[in-house]
Amino acid sequence: MVSKKAQASAEYLIIVLVAITIALIAVGVMRWFPGLGIDISQEESRQYWNNTVPLSIYDWKITPELDESRFVIENKSTDYLYVDEIMVNDYNLGILPDVLIAPGERGVVSGLVGTMAPFENQFKYDVEIFFYEYENPARKMVLVGEKPLVGVSIGRVSTDCICGSWTDNSCGGGGCGGRMQQSRTCSPVGCDSVSQCECTGTCCNARCAEDGKNGVCLGDLGCSCWG
Repeated sequence: MVSKKAQASAEYLIIVLVAITIALIAVGVMRWFPGLGIDISQEESRQYWNNTVPLSIYDWKITPELDESRFVIENKSTDYLYVDEIMVNDYNLGILPDVLIAPGERGVVSGLVGTMAPFENQFKYDVEIFFYEYENPARKMVLVGEKPLVGVSIGRVSTDCICGSWTDNSCGGGGCGGRMQQSRTCSPVGCDSVSQCECTGTCCNARCAEDGKNGVCLGDLGCSCWG
């Protein structure tokens, strides 16, 4: 009887240890893969997507209606790259035609994602960018984001939404890189976007002046230095 009890106790301890090990592994997986099990802020999301390679999402504007949403994609490689599709929460953006982006340049990719915008305009999307090299179109590649795209949709969700004017805060604030971080207040809270990154002459000139050049804003494509 003693030996059977000892055996049962040992088996119970083994089961407990296995359960603890599995739990620790699960926690470790979530820590190593940022998109799993945790939430991130809009600033953390922007900093991540601004620095992915070989393509990064320099900026984005997502609408809550059936309007065209825009992604400004930056090519950080030394090759000419075509973006042929962007998947947002496994939803095909429907890019036609494919967008060719030169090395170090940016291109605007448009499509419809507004129908997936959750209540009160808050969104958190998993994003995959499908692309291929100009010199090797048969080799299809995909950039899978390890962190979601987080933010607030551009556009109203209620006719009662009242917002003030945009106010310039600082160049590079809020994860805006070389752009001006702007803010405003809206009522009721969450009815529209209260923060955005815009290319302004002030930030663009300051950025280009570091290289002894002049700057000009090119809309969604951001700042261009010349001279």
